[in-house]
This record gives sequence, structure tokens and C-alpha cells, in this order.
Amino acid sequence: EEQKSDLDKKFGNDLKLFVGSLSYVTDDAKFKAYFEKFGELTDHIVMRYRDSGKSRGFGFVTFKAQEAYDACLGHQGHELDLAKIDIKRIDESARPRKRGFDEMEGEAY
Repeated sequence: EEQKSDLDKKFGNDLKLFVGSLSYVTDDAKFKAYFEKFGELTDHIVMRYRDSGKSRGFGFVTFKAQEAYDACLGHQGHELDLAKIDIKRIDESARPRKRGFDEMEGEAY
């Protein structure tokens, strides 16, 4: 199973969700606590601007178990810090776009 974890780190995990429309005041602790209501997490991150450290308004969360992932996706009306947040499956076909972002070295638009 440890070998599977290494593969997940290299190639991604299918229990990962995109979280959009986050409030700019949501910090990592609140973000993690909200999603732990659905089950144990293996990873979570609120994306931030490199220069200011301010939230970019989105993040990612990865669940340990399929049941927690499904419960989160099935929940209607996600709200955190008075913001209605969007939860979406990661579209595998969109992943190559990340390469373009890396090439720009994280520059803001």
C-alpha cells in the first residue's frame, strides 16, 4: 500500500477535488476543518499568490476514502466563511494545462 501512495504522489489521486469561490479570508485551518467533516484528508491546500501570500480564491482537497469523497460531492450547499463554495471533480484532461503555468513560473495574469 505504501507503494501505491508513492504512485499517487507522482501521478495524482482520483479522490482529489477542486474547491472554487473561496472567501479570501479562509485560511488553511478553516479549510481543513470544513472538509474533515466529510472524512479523513490526505492533503489540502488553499492556493495563494507568491508575492502577497493572499488567497487566490481556490484550492484542492484530497480524501483518504471513497466514502468521504462521495459524501463531499453529494452534499448540497457548501458554505465556508459566508461564501458559497464550488466543489468539482478534477478533470484529468485539464491537467496538462498545469505545464503552461509552470513555464510562466507562477506569474499573475
